[in-house]
Amino acid sequence: MARPHFLSTLFALTACASTSAPLLRPRTEASVPLPAGDRRRSLAGLWNVNFAIDSVQAPLAGSRAVMQAGSGTWVTGTLQLTDTLVVIRGLPLAGLRATVEVDFTSSLGRQVSCFTPGEGLVEVQLHPSRLQLLFTPGAADCGFAAEGSVRGDSVVGAWNEASYVGHRTAGRFFMVRSP
Repeated sequence: MARPHFLSTLFALTACASTSAPLLRPRTEASVPLPAGDRRRSLAGLWNVNFAIDSVQAPLAGSRAVMQAGSGTWVTGTLQLTDTLVVIRGLPLAGLRATVEVDFTSSLGRQVSCFTPGEGLVEVQLHPSRLQLLFTPGAADCGFAAEGSVRGDSVVGAWNEASYVGHRTAGRFFMVRSP
């Protein structure tokens, strides 16, 4: 009976390992400018990003994932969004070329799963008053995302770190355009 558990664990580790370069590293020649009317153009620029560590996953209780209060500390960094779509395998993604510099190790004792800071791709979905950011596009059962309300040059909402058994970490999120 230990074998099925071993195989599912191995599958989960393999899925995360195969996407361990969370910011997809796009080729320069595989980029296209955003169309003139694309609303995501308004997001291009440098942003200060902030993530509160409000909840963390406790050790499993049987087969259930349970969240417990986090430290409440804030992790800060920067997000540089460009006005360039990245094309992978000939299909334009909803992702923008981006640079994300944020380090969770001071608060979590580790980096967020499947995330490596630096240059790459952030999937951006901009709705009339909501913004969704997938910092680890293409990652399955790991990585992290944020969603919030857009108010001028700021976004306020929530973020979470995905995992095979639910969210590993979650909290509040805000970002403000850098002057």
